[in-house]
Amino acid sequence: MSFRFLHLADLHLETCYGGRDSTRQRLREATAEAFRAAVALAVERRLDAVLVAGDSFDDPLLSRRGERLFLGGLRDLVEEGIEVVIACGNHDPGGRGKRMAHLGLGEADDWRGRVHLLRTARPKVITIRGQDGEPLGAVAGAGHANDREEKNLLSAFHPLDKDLPVVGLLHTQVHAARGATSHAAYAPCTREDLLRLDYDYYALGHVHLRQQPFEDVPAWYCGNLQGRNPRELGDKGGLVVELEARAAVTPEFVPLAPVVWERCEVADLASCHTRQELAEHLLAAVRRSVAERSGREVILRLEISGPCPAAPSLRTEEEREAFEEELADEGGALEVELRATGLYRPRDLEALRSTPSVIREALELIEGAHADPALLSQLRPKELASAEHEDETAYLAGLLEGLTEELLSRSLEDPA
Repeated sequence: MSFRFLHLADLHLETCYGGRDSTRQRLREATAEAFRAAVALAVERRLDAVLVAGDSFDDPLLSRRGERLFLGGLRDLVEEGIEVVIACGNHDPGGRGKRMAHLGLGEADDWRGRVHLLRTARPKVITIRGQDGEPLGAVAGAGHANDREEKNLLSAFHPLDKDLPVVGLLHTQVHAARGATSHAAYAPCTREDLLRLDYDYYALGHVHLRQQPFEDVPAWYCGNLQGRNPRELGDKGGLVVELEARAAVTPEFVPLAPVVWERCEVADLASCHTRQELAEHLLAAVRRSVAERSGREVILRLEISGPCPAAPSLRTEEEREAFEEELADEGGALEVELRATGLYRPRDLEALRSTPSVIREALELIEGAHADPALLSQLRPKELASAEHEDETAYLAGLLEGLTEELLSRSLEDPA
């Protein structure tokens, strides 16, 4: 018989979001909706367990309403006969005096006592049983007692010689995982640590990018429950896992977040001569992005670049904000952010090169340095004189990349 569970992590209930007031409020609601959807999914599929790999909430920020949401969801699971195992993370540590320690999970005399809470670095092994009382799997896990756990918690885990499928549950930064460097190195571990234990599945949390860090290790980050910023793109949710001892496993990703962050690059704006033409072109891009996410609300970052005669339309912050509001309202997006750092008015380089000016002299100097290694070396900044590079010429040439555009943008006071 297989062990079927939902792997969640990084719920971050009641995160303090940035952005506009309406967007912040919607994201808080969306995170709550995603959590309710996760509970409903586990109940609907009659899963055996829900495993949460840390950061259920941000400890000092959980309101009474958020606490009721969290406990209400856990109670629904327990009353449906679904086992719940929660490992504390750096945002919801389980040490004395911390919010998680006062919720009564794993200790109270009521339903809360049936939730398994891993509050400390000492690993525990929990046997998951089915409705008939028969053992289905084992979960070995540990939690963060404080918000800056720097020890390798996995080093204290032991291999388990059982006929049951074994899951490792931990909030950890796995060395070499994609996106790991954007998170603090709390409870760090390595591929070798995972291989040493030889568990059937590792349910990991902390890194918000959904992934399997190593092809030869059955370890997965499920990602966070709801995207929180423009770096956390696309669908977010949880992994449904059907596990058997010593058997290969392929988790099923189930999207749960009602709001997704997306990014769209637009560079073909040379034909936009007026504000209206620019607005129509960008609006088409917004509508395409929203249509691709049918059934989800979209927060979109539009990165626009290249030559555009209508670039002055985005001269001031006030004008950009007016564009953003118009694009969101008419394009059906929750919010649109315009990033126009690479946008510029078309320039006649030949005319600039042929007209006596400081710009012409600077262009000739840049182009000459590209073509003449001796001149490039002569122009080398003094502070780089003692630097050691295998190919100094190539290094210095690399410093010239983008310099022409920077010169023109600054000298011609390009508004974008």
